[in-house]
Amino acid sequence: MSGLVTLAVLVIHYLGILQPFELVAYDHTLRSRPAETIDQRILVVEVTQADLNASGGYPLSDGILARVIERLQEFEPAVIGVDMHRYRPRGSGRQALLEQFHQHPNLLSVCAFNQLEQDYGPPPELSDQQQIDQIGFSNFLLDTPFQLPLLARSSARSDAVSAKPASSAEAGTVRRQLVSYAPNLASAQSACSTPYSLSLQLAYRFLEQAGIQPLAVNDQGDWQLGAVALPPLTNRFGGYQTLDGNSAQLMVNYRAAQPGQAVSLQQALNGQVRADQVRDRLVLIGYTAPIARDRVETPYGEMAGVWVHAHMVSQLLGAVLDQRPLIGGLPQWRGLLWGDGVWIFAGALGGGASSWLNSRQTRRRWAWVVRLALALAIVSWGLFYLGLIALVQGLWLPLIPALLSGLLTGGLLAFQRAQKLHSQV
Repeated sequence: MSGLVTLAVLVIHYLGILQPFELVAYDHTLRSRPAETIDQRILVVEVTQADLNASGGYPLSDGILARVIERLQEFEPAVIGVDMHRYRPRGSGRQALLEQFHQHPNLLSVCAFNQLEQDYGPPPELSDQQQIDQIGFSNFLLDTPFQLPLLARSSARSDAVSAKPASSAEAGTVRRQLVSYAPNLASAQSACSTPYSLSLQLAYRFLEQAGIQPLAVNDQGDWQLGAVALPPLTNRFGGYQTLDGNSAQLMVNYRAAQPGQAVSLQQALNGQVRADQVRDRLVLIGYTAPIARDRVETPYGEMAGVWVHAHMVSQLLGAVLDQRPLIGGLPQWRGLLWGDGVWIFAGALGGGASSWLNSRQTRRRWAWVVRLALALAIVSWGLFYLGLIALVQGLWLPLIPALLSGLLTGGLLAFQRAQKLHSQV
């Protein structure tokens, strides 16, 4: 019985029918992890609505952006990332902003690929080399809610990239991180030609400042930061069954807390930021004001795009410097989900054992039903906490297939027993 149920559930899992439900369960498990400390290496300068009101409105002018960068550079940060698109001048002060890029190689900004609008390109005044060294793409991978893979278009696959960095929290949920891509493979030609994400660029610069020569391609063809390999997600990974298996993607191992310290733009401009908050730190500057519409949905709720970038770069730094685990999946062999099969079979065994043991305890039907329900609830609770413990250690155990196999096996055995008792009456 357990084997048949396992096979049936594994087929359903393989077809991707359970994917939307598994992603919801994954989010819940992620939020259930114990709290972590703030990443002290990261400082986020938030451009709030109050900052915009005090600075002439949205968008923030080039001149004011140049001023805050100049103030921060006085404290010798390791690297500064500006999560704002500056293809065209914004207000006055364009030359002052460009001088900051020319004078400080540790200053990075963003562009967005798959986007025909020029506003999402890099500053055209930067040289070709600067557009590679000082620009990272800001695109996020979005999971559309409850879109069944069997009915979805190609956008349900890993190609579901937000062309704009974070235009609407309704577009989808950010669970994955695109580390790099080949510009010639983009579905739409754009001025954004950098192959590296903002998070990878920032992590590389920070680790370089720390004396680590980090970025390389290992023998498997995967990116490697220091001693840590970044194996890309396979096309079937955890609860996903529709990824392309070729892109350099990672799961975002969100910190169960804010991934860095926060100050406002006005605090930075008015000298209310201490030198020790900035020196040798990784600094991100970005909008949190609602008018910027730079927000996306995450497993932890709606979040400003600059904070999502902070989580992503914190993940890379934590993996290299703190041995904080990246999120991996169960083993496979040539696309055969044997690891998932073992896990699903374990769920079926748990449900079957509960039903069988319960059937030996009592012949009274009402007591038997109550005991069975309690037993299956305990098995479900146990599977959830096994998944939680595994996720804390960096392993995603698909919860829904294991729960389904346990409940189906227990329920079918219970039905067989009920039929047997009925025939004996």
